[in-house]
Amino acid sequence: ATFDTFSVKVKNTGHTRSDYVTLAFVSGHYGPEPYPNKQLVSYTRLSSVEAGQTSVASLPVTLGSLARADENGNQWLYPGEYKITIDVPGALTATFKLEGNTAQILAFPQNQTEPAY
Repeated sequence: ATFDTFSVKVKNTGHTRSDYVTLAFVSGHYGPEPYPNKQLVSYTRLSSVEAGQTSVASLPVTLGSLARADENGNQWLYPGEYKITIDVPGALTATFKLEGNTAQILAFPQNQTEPAY
């Protein structure tokens, strides 16, 4: 399920038709340290944007894409302040806050037996 979709206008300021890949990263201080510098949460490719034209990139963000893995591979969603950055730091940002309790959203299967060598 999609948590939210961010829409970004992209203008081709060049002189040639081109594709463009829009990237959305999240950062913030949530969950246990160390905090990731940034984590990719969504991307899309715009195809054949004509010179001088503007297209809209839709970037769906899921709760799963916001989750962080622990040392066992389990995925956790943490309350806290999140900052979405489009492409390069400072280019375009939005912030939001997740409230509530920490929730495990995926349990990674653990090896219950010792491997045979």
